[in-house]
Amino acid sequence: MFIIAYLTLFLAAYLIALNINEVRLIVRGESDTYRKVKSVLDNSTIENVKRNKNLIYLFTLLKGISFIVPLAYIGLVMHDNILMLAWTAVSLIYVVLRMFKVLDALEGEKTKQNTYIYWLFVCGNFLFVVFYLAGVFL
Repeated sequence: MFIIAYLTLFLAAYLIALNINEVRLIVRGESDTYRKVKSVLDNSTIENVKRNKNLIYLFTLLKGISFIVPLAYIGLVMHDNILMLAWTAVSLIYVVLRMFKVLDALEGEKTKQNTYIYWLFVCGNFLFVVFYLAGVFL
């Protein structure tokens, strides 16, 4: 029982750290993933494009998983709270759609990230973790 509690608290702290990094990127103007992908591919030589695409696939998958695992686990632990479960569903759908949009950007489709929706996602994740921690410690 203690292992599950510690794992959940670790994942909550990890999710907070991920979102702090995302806030830092937003504030510095570096959060537009699609622009970064296009920049990497435009500045690559023909032989490096395939290798860079594979790295972008890998990092997109890893970043998506790094958000999905803590959100899903904490959401499943807090399944008795309908708001927490609803946020889990919305945020998981958003993360998956965002991963597919990065893959679309790899194929040359012009996409733009909506900063306000991304702020909503990041702030929602903070509230998600705060409400979880409040439920654990209060």
